[in-house]
Amino acid sequence: MSASKSAVVAPNLKTAPRARPYKDFLTPALHRCFTNAALIGLALCWVEAILLAKPSLLWSWFPFGWTGLRTGLLFISCLTIFVLRVAFLHPGTATDRSAAETFWRLFVSKRAIWTVVWYWTSGFLFSEIYIFSTAESANLAWIDPGRSYERMRLNERAVMLRTMFSLLALEQATLHLAWDYDALDIPRRVGDRRTTTQPTPQTANVAQLQSHAIRILRSALVNTFVTSVWGTAIYYLLLRRTAWNVSYSIGKVFFKLHKTSGPTGLADPFSLFSRFIFSGTLLVILWQTTNLAFTIYALQEPLKKGSPLTNDSKDPNASLINGLKSRRSLPHSIALWELSLIAERFEDRRRTIYNDFEKPGSTTWADIVSICLIEIQGVSKSVQDAQTALLPSAAPQPAPVAEPRSRISQPLKDDPNIFNASPNPNSATERIASGVGAVAKSLGQQPGSSPLTNKAKSFIASETQADNSAYNSITKSVQSYAIDFLRTPLGGPFRIMFPSRMNAIVFGHPHSRASNIHNATNALCKLTVSSLKEDNFGQVQHDIGKIMRAIVAAIQDIQTLIQSYPPHWTDVEFKERRAPEVYELLSTLKEGLEGIIMTFGEYVDALGITRSELRRAKELVGKGQEMVAGR
Repeated sequence: MSASKSAVVAPNLKTAPRARPYKDFLTPALHRCFTNAALIGLALCWVEAILLAKPSLLWSWFPFGWTGLRTGLLFISCLTIFVLRVAFLHPGTATDRSAAETFWRLFVSKRAIWTVVWYWTSGFLFSEIYIFSTAESANLAWIDPGRSYERMRLNERAVMLRTMFSLLALEQATLHLAWDYDALDIPRRVGDRRTTTQPTPQTANVAQLQSHAIRILRSALVNTFVTSVWGTAIYYLLLRRTAWNVSYSIGKVFFKLHKTSGPTGLADPFSLFSRFIFSGTLLVILWQTTNLAFTIYALQEPLKKGSPLTNDSKDPNASLINGLKSRRSLPHSIALWELSLIAERFEDRRRTIYNDFEKPGSTTWADIVSICLIEIQGVSKSVQDAQTALLPSAAPQPAPVAEPRSRISQPLKDDPNIFNASPNPNSATERIASGVGAVAKSLGQQPGSSPLTNKAKSFIASETQADNSAYNSITKSVQSYAIDFLRTPLGGPFRIMFPSRMNAIVFGHPHSRASNIHNATNALCKLTVSSLKEDNFGQVQHDIGKIMRAIVAAIQDIQTLIQSYPPHWTDVEFKERRAPEVYELLSTLKEGLEGIIMTFGEYVDALGITRSELRRAKELVGKGQEMVAGR
């Protein structure tokens, strides 16, 4: 009997399997992206190895030979860029709030230093491979043997070529930081891809790479030519002696070099420049193609075989919630993207969100509403904080009146004969007190300051005014020079333009959360609208009023911000209050709000929404359509 009871009770005691972490699904997807991008880089390295090889019908392209060895070495140069991208990968573009932040990000930060180091390493490896692959007639060896009766000496052609590759790496690292190549700009609009005529992701990615081929070639030629111009000037003005000394210190370890007073000069400089243009263009093509391939494959939709990543989990919704609650920015952003895809395209998976309420603790729908509202309400909070910071600080409160303290001196003497002479002091303490009192009386009874004192006071006042005027003059001069610098092309990276300032306020900093806010809004509004037909248990109806109010508040705050917030002082070209990315968010918010109004407008009384709130929401949607049309 007891055995039968235990057999009956055992199934009820069985707990639900623990949901797998979201990273268990995201990490393999990122590995596939890295592998595909690396294969693109390897294929490009093989093509460039063929271009560097000596002309031959078979061995110039055959992978098992010198061409294969060059391909492997070039791929190491390519891998350094992959290491850089993986190390500093982050969702969202950089949003700087001041020129100091821009300067720090471009020149001083840890990321900037490592970017220069990895690009220099890649350029150094490529330069050595190129020099190793050239013929002896190119005269790029480390040592110039000279004539038979001359001593060995350093070859300045090789010294200058290596220096030019280093400067090219510095230029590319600067572009990498300025254009924020490490940013993963997750798509903000989810397209409906239910048709069967869509190309496979692999085919689409290769086609996208091919579409950028001409642009990459043109950019590589321009960047290399520009470096050959300013790099030559920098080499002869600043770096020639230093590069020569460093090369001599390395060369004397392997060769018996004669100590010379300085560089010996270039032989046939035009051939050297043409070789740098050719090899530098190949290197920049390798860098830009590697970066582009990594970005394209990393931005693949979080799907596996056409289904959401978490579909393979025993508890898909719980695994997705784990990703949404992740404190790391990348899993959180990818999970929001997957949620938006589920809300848009996958009806079967969407129904499980409404029906999944039997697990202990919060339901799946409640978790999703909470996480998405945090993203939307974060916009309102950021805008309100920015506007509060502009308000003048409150006047200091007057200090409270101190209570009278206990008397520590003798009370006033109640003596009617106050004009009588004071008695002579008897003790030493009384004599000291009498002397101090006499001095105080003499000072207090003086009719006024002396002429010398008045002259001193006027002199000090004039000196103070002169100092203040000099300080103001210097400040105005510095501001004038700063504004003139900001108007030049070199001052461009340090301008905080009005759109950039709006992005930093609305989307956050140091990296934009635009994709998170868009995907959270899309997912929440799509799930809310679809619940009318798919929510059999009525979970969603309790939160519709809260969702509408959060979206309305975000729209109102953003509109007020754009209309009233002042431009930054570095925005020397400010003309109009335009912020395209913020307008795009307004469009997303209003489209979602319009969908909710169209679906639940007739049920507002049952949903706890007042008629005035509904009217205000409709007005905002109408203004949103006019704003989009006006752009």
